[in-house]
Amino acid sequence: RSLLLQSLALCGRLYQRGRLGELGQVLCNFVDLAAVPVDKRSPFQLGDKVVVGKSRRLEGLIRYFGEVAFAHGDWVGIELDKPEGRNDGTVQGINYFACPPNCGLFVRASILQPESMIAKDRLAANGGADVM
Repeated sequence: RSLLLQSLALCGRLYQRGRLGELGQVLCNFVDLAAVPVDKRSPFQLGDKVVVGKSRRLEGLIRYFGEVAFAHGDWVGIELDKPEGRNDGTVQGINYFACPPNCGLFVRASILQPESMIAKDRLAANGGADVM
């Protein structure tokens, strides 16, 4: 119990100092992030498979949600399935999450679509050939 209280105090200090990358690492060690919603108004959770965008349609997993040092507002960090991103989860020296080089991408939640969209699009493209 004492370790939990110390961890919460550390999280508060890291947040107040804007050390979000370190805060994320502490939270990863003490919280089951798979059950944390990305946003109360969002259907997404950390670890969810999503499609990014409408034209390029990049696929990946949600690895981070929250404020970032490089822009205002909340951003979603995605680990892409293929190296089509811009980073490895680190931006301007701050590590928000870890992934292979060029597999990381930060976007606004508004351009994400759930994994179910991936399956529907493949089904439509293949004329139902993917049904088992």
